[in-house]
Amino acid sequence: MKKDWCCGENDAEKVLDGARVIIPSPRRTNEKWSMDFVTDSFITGRHYRGLAIVDDYSRECPAIEVNTSLGGRRVVGVLEKLSEIRGLPEVITIDNGPEFAGGPWMSGPIVKG
Repeated sequence: MKKDWCCGENDAEKVLDGARVIIPSPRRTNEKWSMDFVTDSFITGRHYRGLAIVDDYSRECPAIEVNTSLGGRRVVGVLEKLSEIRGLPEVITIDNGPEFAGGPWMSGPIVKG
């Protein structure tokens, strides 16, 4: 079985094994967006989350959705609203965190095959 990474003396020295993909920079607005969750808490200790969607060319933020709970249906709702207002980009980049692993948003009408 091939390792996906190799370890040095500590976790900071982990190196991916394999070809790296260089993603070209967008050349116009609404070509490529990035989408990620951010988390913070109030002084009382209650946590809240924010879904940030950023246009990678203009650095404009077409949507920030904030609540104590942001499920997949809520993500789909935000993207559907954006598609009505300004259209969706050709590409949406997401990280591989657990927030985007499957769920209702992957089978929604906004996902292009």
